[in-house]
Amino acid sequence: MRILNICFKNINSLEGEGRIYFDRGPIADSGVFAITGPNGSGKTSILDVITLGLYGETFRFDKPAAHVITKQTTESFAEVEFALGDEKFRSTWRIRREDDSQSADALVPEMTLIRLLGDSEDRLAESPSLVRNRIAELTGMDFHKFSKSMVLPQGDFAAFLNALDS
Repeated sequence: MRILNICFKNINSLEGEGRIYFDRGPIADSGVFAITGPNGSGKTSILDVITLGLYGETFRFDKPAAHVITKQTTESFAEVEFALGDEKFRSTWRIRREDDSQSADALVPEMTLIRLLGDSEDRLAESPSLVRNRIAELTGMDFHKFSKSMVLPQGDFAAFLNALDS
């Protein structure tokens, strides 16, 4: 799996909309890169965008994914475009509050998985459980395997360095 780009709105400290292209410019040309910055600048939120967009979950909260909605806002979304070989896909997670007040409860998250076919799209799944299952089928990784192999959460670097080869 190669992540091409992410798009997001109101995820933790990342207020507003944003997009990061991993398949263009200096990031694509570098091969390996680091996401750095001061505490609270959104480094881990970028990882949250990826795991929310793919699996509807985050690895750092024991709370529902709705917990990531930026304070003082009423909706969030996370979108990941990725490639598997020559095929491209877009997986999207979206959540809103019941009404426009920041204190309202969050509704059930929505998810979709789409295969991108040039100028057209093929909807593969349209609910959180179906999207998670289909992502696992396509990539061979469920959320747990993805988190352990692709994401190194803050504070887990020492465990990574001391891990056994197996």
